[in-house]
Amino acid sequence: MKTEQKGTLFVIISALMWGVSGVTVQYSYMQNYFTTGQIVGVRLLTTGVLLLIYNLMKKDAGIYRIFKDWRDVLGLAFFSIVGMAGVQYTFFATVEESNSPTASILQFLYPVIVLFIVTRQQRRMPTGLESFRIALAIVGTFLIATHGQLGSLAITKEALGWGLASAMCMALYTVYSKRIVAKWGTWVVNGWGMFFGGIVIALISHDEMREIQWSVGGVVCLWVIVLMGTLIPFGLYLKGVLYVGGIKASALCCIETLAILVWAVILFGQKLEPGDVAGIVCIISAVVIPAVLEQREKKKKNCLDMGNVISSD
Repeated sequence: MKTEQKGTLFVIISALMWGVSGVTVQYSYMQNYFTTGQIVGVRLLTTGVLLLIYNLMKKDAGIYRIFKDWRDVLGLAFFSIVGMAGVQYTFFATVEESNSPTASILQFLYPVIVLFIVTRQQRRMPTGLESFRIALAIVGTFLIATHGQLGSLAITKEALGWGLASAMCMALYTVYSKRIVAKWGTWVVNGWGMFFGGIVIALISHDEMREIQWSVGGVVCLWVIVLMGTLIPFGLYLKGVLYVGGIKASALCCIETLAILVWAVILFGQKLEPGDVAGIVCIISAVVIPAVLEQREKKKKNCLDMGNVISSD
């Protein structure tokens, strides 16, 4: 199997695993196994501890040295609170207030928010293609929130608010975590980020954490969420990005949203209105179409550069 094909397969498998995890979260809420605070706190603490043990086994010195520079400590604090605790809690709260497909679709708005943040940082107006992405995302969100019917919300205000907060947290995490991840590596930063993020959630939801009722079904759901929603797909996705690049990987990740949607329809009898379908198409298109066009432009530029090198010889 070629390297690019292997990378594509890794990204697709990771997206499908995330889809299964999202549906498992919805099922755990339906069975009243956990509250949002409980499931996020336990998930982050468990995964964080496992990643830190992995880093210790690797004898990665970065696991200690990351605390020597106050700027890295501040960066890790931001990553833990916004990137881990924030993203996880807002996503699961959206699932609890609505369902897993709605939560996944609303969080999928984050690349458009990243675009808005970057253009503001660069003090420029969005290009035509960028404006098209923003417009598609806004239209898609409106269609999902209203089923395409003016003057009425098809989901609760709480679900819409948590969903938009989830996309915002994901965007901030994406934009502002690059420096510390580049310096100390993904595994070290994510290990500490999940561990400290889990502590933050546990402190905020301490009453809920004390009232956890353990059951066989709840434990099974939790391990599916930890393994299939965090550890395994995360490793596969990073390997896939290494092989195919971030642009193609982000486009392929729309499979996660579609997987959650299919599983929710099959397992829970989730019904889709025409407005929902149109909204899903708009939001996915806002991410996938520009990614595909950018990939083509990159290939075209590489071909032109190669042609110039050959002609100069």
